[in-house]
Amino acid sequence: MKKDSIDIPGLGKIQTAVQARREWGVRGLQRLVSIDSVSPYEEECQQALADLLTSEGLYVELVPLDDGNLRSVDGFVDAGLPLEKRPNLVATFGGNHEGGRSLIFNGHIDTVSWMEQLEKWKFHPLSGEIVDDKLYGRGSIDDKGPIMAAATAILALKDIGYEPSGKVSLTSVVGEEPSGNGTLSLCSQGYLADGAINIEPTDNDVVYGHRGIIGLRYQIRGEARHSSIGSHQPNAILEAGCLGRIFLKSLEGWSDPSDENYGAPSLNVGRIEGGEDIFTTPELCQLDCCIRYAPGTYEKVLEHISKYVHLEGSKVLKSFDRISEEVFAHYDAAQTEPDDRIVQEFYECVRMIEPDRRLKVFPAGSDARHLINRYQVPTLIFGPGQLNLAHAENEHLNLDQWLLAIQEIALFITRWCEG
Repeated sequence: MKKDSIDIPGLGKIQTAVQARREWGVRGLQRLVSIDSVSPYEEECQQALADLLTSEGLYVELVPLDDGNLRSVDGFVDAGLPLEKRPNLVATFGGNHEGGRSLIFNGHIDTVSWMEQLEKWKFHPLSGEIVDDKLYGRGSIDDKGPIMAAATAILALKDIGYEPSGKVSLTSVVGEEPSGNGTLSLCSQGYLADGAINIEPTDNDVVYGHRGIIGLRYQIRGEARHSSIGSHQPNAILEAGCLGRIFLKSLEGWSDPSDENYGAPSLNVGRIEGGEDIFTTPELCQLDCCIRYAPGTYEKVLEHISKYVHLEGSKVLKSFDRISEEVFAHYDAAQTEPDDRIVQEFYECVRMIEPDRRLKVFPAGSDARHLINRYQVPTLIFGPGQLNLAHAENEHLNLDQWLLAIQEIALFITRWCEG
């Protein structure tokens, strides 16, 4: 198949090339997994990935996370972490012919911590051990495995002499887990494209949207008094516990058409802090809660929960005037319409190789929100691995599924980037 003298490989040729690249990709993934890259310590792992890709002839940039303007960019989240010595990585391929569409594969190199789970792991979280064709290690599916899937797909195409008309960029970002600032930084610096794939573990299903996250905080003010008389006055900690139970019931009566695709909003009481010691009644108690919501429902669900908590809380708490409420964190929901060209074309490529894969939505959040909501880049979410294994002990990647994802990514590049 040809277009303007460019040889466009067929599926069979792509699959053969991917198979030939398999061991390179596995060894590369083991190398990345062996490097602890919990935020904000991603630099060594980014350099290792840069070395892997540069040695294969790709053009690679290590781009500073903060160019001096990041804190003023809409969507920035102050996670209390430094912004220095935390480069994003951008590797590019093709883009030297007219008429093509550009494409970004966006993944994150940072991981969540593993130390607290160490005794529960079968193998060390940084081992990259392979057993029964499963590669174990922190980040194997979230998100180093998907990053290496995109890298392997690009290099398999390069091996057979194919260069896409549109530019393909692989962006490995920092700081996704606590903030999303890595992707936001690259977008604000102009690293954009005609379409994007946010590579996350979706079990090779094609995801067109994800839920958002609201951090809702209640503060209950009390009075510091000698504990010998504490039982005779309101206790802020006990009231916070009561308020938490009310919060978890606050979706009673909630209904929205978005629930059909995304499910009803989910609620969690995640943290309670208050009191100084056992000899004094607490002067303040803070209750931090989480709401996960569907695109388009942010204001509605927040208003519904706020009204319910105030109504029911006023019935059981002695003085609701002592309680304040604030949104202390917001990671917005995002969706590309399922009939958008990028979603349908990618879904077609996936179904050619895995006919049982589905078009669906994502229950978690992702960096796709920055590309879609702030920079209007049509974006879908895709990658090998099961979401329930992310952040868990014994996180592992099924290498057979990973290989299929590489084939699907490579096939899509040849379709999308030729216009």
